Amino acid sequence: MKFLNFFLFTFLSILINIDGLKILMILPHTKSHWFIGHAIVKSLVDVGHEAIVFSTYKLENPIKGYREIDISSILSKEEMQEESNVFSLQKKGNELSEAVLSHENIQELMKSEEKFDVCFLENFYTQVLLGIFDHLDCVYVSFTSTSNTYLTDIITSNLSPPSYLPALHLPYSRRMNFFQRWINTFHYMLHSLIYHVIHIPQQRVIFNNYFPNAKRSFDEIIKSSSITFVNSHFSITGARPLLPNIIEIAGIHIDRTRQIPKELKKILDFADKGVVVVSLGRNFTSFVTEKHEAFVKALGNLKQNVILKYENETLLNKPNNVVISKWLPQRDILAHHNTRLLITHEGILGITEALSEGVPILIIPTNGNQISNAAHIIEEKCGLALDLKNLNENSLSEAINELIINSTYKNNAEMISQQFQDRTMKPNQAVIYWTEFVARNKGADHLQSAGKNLNFIQYFSIDFRLDTQAVMRYLILFLIGFFSYFCCVNGLKILALLPMGSKSHWAVGHSIIKPLVDAGHEAIVLTPYTLKTPIKNYHEIDISDVLKQFEQDPNFNAFIIRKMPKITQFTFLHSMGNKLVDAVMNNTNVKEFMKRKEKFDICFLETFHTNALSGIFDHFDCIYVPFTSGAIVQWADVMTSNQSPSSYVVTPLLPYAGKLTFIERFWNAFYLLIENISYYFYHLPSQRALYNKYFPNAKRTFDEMIKGAGLMFLSNHVSISGPRPYLTNMIEIGGIHIPPQKELPKHLKEFMDTANDGVILFSMGSVVKAIDWPIEIREALVKSFAKLKQKVIWKYENETLPNKPDNVMISPWIPQRDILAHPNVKMFISHGGFLGTSEATSEGVPILGIPMYGDQSLNIAIFEKTGRGLKLDVDDMNEETITKLINEILTNPKYKQNAEEVKKRFHDRPMTPQEAVVYWTEFVARHNGAKFMRSVGNDYKMIEFFQIDVYITIALLFLSILFVIYSVLKMILRKIFSKKSSKKQKMN
Repeated sequence: MKFLNFFLFTFLSILINIDGLKILMILPHTKSHWFIGHAIVKSLVDVGHEAIVFSTYKLENPIKGYREIDISSILSKEEMQEESNVFSLQKKGNELSEAVLSHENIQELMKSEEKFDVCFLENFYTQVLLGIFDHLDCVYVSFTSTSNTYLTDIITSNLSPPSYLPALHLPYSRRMNFFQRWINTFHYMLHSLIYHVIHIPQQRVIFNNYFPNAKRSFDEIIKSSSITFVNSHFSITGARPLLPNIIEIAGIHIDRTRQIPKELKKILDFADKGVVVVSLGRNFTSFVTEKHEAFVKALGNLKQNVILKYENETLLNKPNNVVISKWLPQRDILAHHNTRLLITHEGILGITEALSEGVPILIIPTNGNQISNAAHIIEEKCGLALDLKNLNENSLSEAINELIINSTYKNNAEMISQQFQDRTMKPNQAVIYWTEFVARNKGADHLQSAGKNLNFIQYFSIDFRLDTQAVMRYLILFLIGFFSYFCCVNGLKILALLPMGSKSHWAVGHSIIKPLVDAGHEAIVLTPYTLKTPIKNYHEIDISDVLKQFEQDPNFNAFIIRKMPKITQFTFLHSMGNKLVDAVMNNTNVKEFMKRKEKFDICFLETFHTNALSGIFDHFDCIYVPFTSGAIVQWADVMTSNQSPSSYVVTPLLPYAGKLTFIERFWNAFYLLIENISYYFYHLPSQRALYNKYFPNAKRTFDEMIKGAGLMFLSNHVSISGPRPYLTNMIEIGGIHIPPQKELPKHLKEFMDTANDGVILFSMGSVVKAIDWPIEIREALVKSFAKLKQKVIWKYENETLPNKPDNVMISPWIPQRDILAHPNVKMFISHGGFLGTSEATSEGVPILGIPMYGDQSLNIAIFEKTGRGLKLDVDDMNEETITKLINEILTNPKYKQNAEEVKKRFHDRPMTPQEAVVYWTEFVARHNGAKFMRSVGNDYKMIEFFQIDVYITIALLFLSILFVIYSVLKMILRKIFSKKSSKKQKMN
C-alpha cells in the first residue's frame, strides 16, 4: 500500500488528466515576477499541456509546447518592483497596462479567433489586462510573485487581520506592539482607500476604452479568478487565513535540474571553512564608495571563501578569498553543504531558496517587501538585517560573524527547511492539480467566496454596524506516499476523548482515529459508544455513564430544543458542556485512567463546549489536536484566531446561505455578537473554573491549552458549506465518516433492486425517534407515502406502524450510507444533520429537509440555495405540503442534476479525508506540535486581536480633531458676532 501511495499522484495524472489544455499567460512584469509565471507554465507544459506566453523575457532554450510571443518593448515601462510607494506602483501599473494593450502582438491576439481553456495573469496593478481574457472567453487563474498581499485579499474577498499581519512595506514582525498595530492598520486602510478610490477607477477607465463591448463589467472580471496561486508557504511567511481557492506554491521557481559550473563547484568543494554567497543584484554595483569599500574590507577579513554576484568585469581591491561572477546558479550554490550564509537584498524568491536549503540570511533591504521580509527573518531567528544607511565595515563584520558562529541561526534555518519540504504536494504538483481541477469543473465557481458578490460596504457590514472587522480590511498525494514509506512517524501512541452523547459526534472522532490505527499507530479511546467488532491497536475505555446527562435531561428533546429562542440555545449548549465535563471527570473509569503513567504522542478532543477536558492532555503531556464534527463553528475561530467575515459566513443557527440580504446580514451579525458574548463571558469563564477545579497542578493554563493547538481538523468541505477563510492549521476532512460502500443486507437489497420507480429514504437519525412524532404528523407522513409510486424506507424505532402502506418498509436501524449509494435512491428525507447531508452530497442525492435545531437549518438552506433540495418546516407538515414537496423533487430533474454536479466537486480533491488525517497527524508529531502553524493572533489578548484599543484611539483622535475644529469655529464666530454687537452698540 505504501508503494501504491507513492505512485498515486502519477497514476491519477494519467487517469484524470485533462488532455490538451490550451493555456494563455501574460507576463509583463520584471524578472522576479517572470520567474514565478514561467515556473507555473512550465509545470503545466511538462505534463502535456500547450501554452502561449506573452513575455518580456525569452527562454535560453526552447521548450516543447511552450510558445513565446515577444512583448519586450514594454520593458521601459515595467520596472515596478523598484517602487515601494503604493502611489507609484498604481501609476506604473496604469502605464504598463496601456503599453501592453497597445502592443502590436497583443492587438494581433485580440483579432485572432484562438480559443484558450485557462488564462493566467499576475494580480499586480494591471487588472485591466483581464479584459483580454474576457474577450477570449477563457477561465481566469491569478497568481502572485510575492507572498499573499492586500491585492489578493481584495480580488478573492479573503480577510487578513492587521493585528498580526504586517503590510508588505512595513518593517514589522507578526508580533506588533500597540503603536505598530496602529500604524499597520493605518497602512491597510490607506492601501484599500488608494485601491478603491484611485487605482480601480483609473483601471476601469482604461478597460472601458480598450474593451467597450466586453461581455462582463470590469468589476465582475477582477473578482472572477477561480484559483489564486500565491508565492508563499506558512513555514516561511507564517500562518494566515486563506480561502480554499488561494493555493500556496512557494518554491515553484526553484529549478533543481541545473548543475554548478566546474570552477564554482571546485571552490565550494574545497572550502574547508565554508562559503558565503553575496547576491545584491544591481545594488552592489551602485553602492556609493564608502559602502563599497566597507563591503570589500569586511568580506576580505573572513576565513570563509566568498562568491560575489557582481556585474562588472573587475572589483577594485578584490580580496583573495573573493570570487566574482556576473551570474550565479544561486539555488544550486545554496544547496551545497559548504554554504554557510547568504547575504542578499532579495525579496521572497531569494529568501525561499535560502531557507529551503537551511541557509541563514543576512538581508540588506532596499525597497518593496524586502523590508517586511527582513523583519520576519529576524523574528524567526534564522537571520539578521542591516540598514544600508548605517552599514559600515564593523557592523557588517559583526553581523556576518554572528550568523556564522552562533549555531542558533543555522539550527532555525534547518528547522524551517524541514517544515518547508514536509508538505502534501510539491508546488508544481499543486499547480497541475488545481489548474486541471479548474478545467474539470468549468471554472470552479464553487470555490469562490460569497464575499466577492458584495460591495465594499456590504462586505464589511458598514451599512448597519460599526464592526472591528469592518475596519480591518483590509494539498497532494505524491509526497503522501513518500512520507508514508520513508518519513513515517512509526508507533504513535494516540489518546482520543469522545465524550459527546451523540452518535454523530462519536462517528467523526472514531473515523479520525481509525485511519491512524490502520496506518500502524496505537490508540486508546475514551468513549460512551463501544465497537461491536474490536480493531487491532484500537483500545476502548467505556465511559457510557456520561450518556445519563442526555437521557435524564427532559429538555434534550428535538421538539423542545427547536422551540427555544436562539439566544437560549447558546446557553443551553454551554450548560450541557459544563455538566458533561463534570460527568467525565467523575467517571470511575476516567479516574482510574488518570492514575496511569502512560505517555501519549497525540491527543484528540472535539471542540464542542468541553474545552476544560483538555486538562487531561496536559496531565499526560501530549500534543493536543482538536476537531469539529460539523461545519466550522465560532469557537473553532476563537481557538485558532481565525476570522470569518459576518457579511457572508453564517452562524450555524441561522437558515441563510449564499449572498445575504441586508436583513440577513443584520441578524447574522447580531447572533454572532450574542454568540461571542456568550462564549467569552459565560462559556470560557465556566470552563476555566472547571479546568482549575479538576487540574489544579496543570503545567499549562486553560487559555494556553485551548489556544495551543498547532492543528485542527474540520469535518467540512468547500463543496458542502462553501468557501471561507481558513488558517494554515485548519484542515478540512469533510466526509471522513463515510466508509467504503458495503453490500446491503439481503432483504434491503431485494426491496431496493425491485423498486422500478425508485426509493425514498426517510431517516431523522437519532434526533427524532418514532415515539417523538406527534400523531397528526405521523399520519400525514403515512398518507403521503401511500400515494407514491416509489418505495419508502423509513427508519422507525417501533415494531409496528399503524396503517403502514405496502410500499413502506420500516426498520429501527438502517445502513444509511449504503442505501444512499444505491442507484435506485431518488431522494433523502432527513433532519439535515451534517453527517447525513454529507453522505447525500457524496452520493448525489437530493434532500427534503425537516430541520429541528442547531446547524440543521443552515445545512438545508445550503441545499436549497444550490438547487439540491427543499425545506419542510415541522409546523407546516401536513399531507398536502409533504406530498407537494416530495413530488417537486421527484419530477423536477434540476435537483438531481445539481446534486450530481456537487457530488463531483466533493470527490475531486487532492487527498482523501483519511489520507489527510494520517498525513497531518504525523506532520504534527514530526514537528513536535507544529507550533509554527499557529497564528500569532493566539498570543494576543482579545482587545489586541480585534484592534479594539487601536480603533478606540482612532475614534478618540477623530473626536479630538472634531472638538478642536468646533472650538476654533466657535471662537471665530464668537469674535465675529461680538464685533457686530459692539458696532451696533456704538451706532445706538
